[in-house]
Amino acid sequence: MESHHVISSLLDIIAKMDKELGYIGPPENFSQENESSEIEILGYCEEHSTLTNFSYLDSSSRMITIKGVRVYMGSLFMSDPNFTLAIPQVIPTQFLALKASSSVLENISRDNIISSYVKVTSPAGIPYDQNYKDDNISDELRISLENYAISKSSSITIVDGQVIPGPNLTFLSEEYKSAFEKLINDRVNYFPTLIGVVKRLDMSYKLSKVKEFNQIIKKFSKIRPPDTKAIEIISQKGEDPFITPILKENWGSLVRYMVYVKVRNSVFRVESTNLDILCKGVNTTIDRSGVRGIPDFIEIADRISKRLSASIFILSFILGSKIGVSYDDWGKFWEASEEIREHDI
Repeated sequence: MESHHVISSLLDIIAKMDKELGYIGPPENFSQENESSEIEILGYCEEHSTLTNFSYLDSSSRMITIKGVRVYMGSLFMSDPNFTLAIPQVIPTQFLALKASSSVLENISRDNIISSYVKVTSPAGIPYDQNYKDDNISDELRISLENYAISKSSSITIVDGQVIPGPNLTFLSEEYKSAFEKLINDRVNYFPTLIGVVKRLDMSYKLSKVKEFNQIIKKFSKIRPPDTKAIEIISQKGEDPFITPILKENWGSLVRYMVYVKVRNSVFRVESTNLDILCKGVNTTIDRSGVRGIPDFIEIADRISKRLSASIFILSFILGSKIGVSYDDWGKFWEASEEIREHDI
């Protein structure tokens, strides 16, 4: 059997079983998001106006290995009604992070100029040495940049991602948990003017925690589905856009309000800790939905932030290759170069 016949037959089987079983992906291990035990319905948005002025932002990160030292580079783009912010910038901002031996980290930390651009410890003050997880360094770097940008915003800010940032704290060891708790605390004062648009819902299982929704979901799926599949089941009437009621989730001392939106084939969640601005945020995302259904301003911030990080990576690779970069970084270099060329077309 030729390759295209094999793939076509496989996809036919998957489509058939999806109709029969509802959700056919692997069963949930654990959610990557911060989640509460219960989520309740408050009612539908009655506010029909949109946000007239708002900021929006997104961040990106990459990593290169030079002589065994892992250099993480972060970028960010924010459009504010009064200005635009692109990181890296001339003003000292820690847009780099280093994972290296203790002697290297100590040497960098003693350099007053370089240390104003380079992180060598977590937000909780733990050194980024050989024992620290790579993914966490990238996440902590991006969230730190986002917090910096949010603090500079002159209006309501829409961030690409969760309002309460970071992974599910339940499954983190104390050193990583304390880092994300610090990042959350740094953002708390700005929660009243913050809205999040969450696009990646494949590892989010909030909708099945809503009792009214779960009664519907169980009729069509034997396995607890992620939110992307759950919204397909709930929205069977075919409204476009489809909007869920407002959902309330208690998260420690904080409360998060959420609305799921399905526009064409795209599903995203709009969330805020401030109920007064949530529905205006929902209306704005729908009003500004692009061809794919995702809000156009979110796609703009995503594209520019990725281009910025690609540019930093290319620069780091060109300079680092004189010293010695890893084999894998050659592939990353060509990928980053291709990203830049695509955006130039």
